[in-house]
Amino acid sequence: MDDLLAETSRFKTPSRRGKLALQKNMKKKPSKSSKPSKLLKPIKSRKPGKPPCRSCKRCKPCRPCPPLLGTTMGINVLNQTKSISFTLTSVDGPAGNPPIGSILAPGGLFNFEVRSTAFKTNRVLVVYTGVVNGNAFPLSFELVNIGGITLNVESIKTTGPVTIDFNTTVEELFITDK
Repeated sequence: MDDLLAETSRFKTPSRRGKLALQKNMKKKPSKSSKPSKLLKPIKSRKPGKPPCRSCKRCKPCRPCPPLLGTTMGINVLNQTKSISFTLTSVDGPAGNPPIGSILAPGGLFNFEVRSTAFKTNRVLVVYTGVVNGNAFPLSFELVNIGGITLNVESIKTTGPVTIDFNTTVEELFITDK
């Protein structure tokens, strides 16, 4: 009988090691669902003089915010030739454009977006290469955005058998056969 009491009393008092293990398990963090949700704060801009960004998910704190809709001005380039394709060779300046090497086929259209900056003129030089009868020729023009107010095309140059016209009312550049 003494053996039976000894066995039951041994189970009634857990060892010191068992108590520590139970205490550690009791200190578990509560689940996320029981915590009150925190309000998202706007991400601060990286320069101390600038106001913080108002959007939480729009940009990262180390990078400037992407341009807002309406901070660019667009122009369409239309290839109205019958048989000449143009390859985009280079774009120099602040523009959202098709990738270098893109082909503007006859009847095709490319859209260039030139960044608008208040009180500043942004210039973008666009160069295409066309091929006629195995001979390559350059076609270049400069897009000029004056303070986000107007978008002009300047310095239109080509040595090929094409004519380039810019329509200011619809802001489209037409490439046609001579």
